[in-house]
Amino acid sequence: MAEESCAHPDCDCALEKGQGVSRDGETFCSEHCADASQSGSGDCECGHADCQ
Repeated sequence: MAEESCAHPDCDCALEKGQGVSRDGETFCSEHCADASQSGSGDCECGHADCQ
């Protein structure tokens, strides 16, 4: 299955096709990542072990 990365710049999570949270034409690994990106916060808050 094709994978893409979360659109949040500080998140390295890979998404399986058809999964994730779409926001403004971009796909994020979680609601937390989408919210962090939209708020302008540089912190990834998704809680995934791969995220710094």
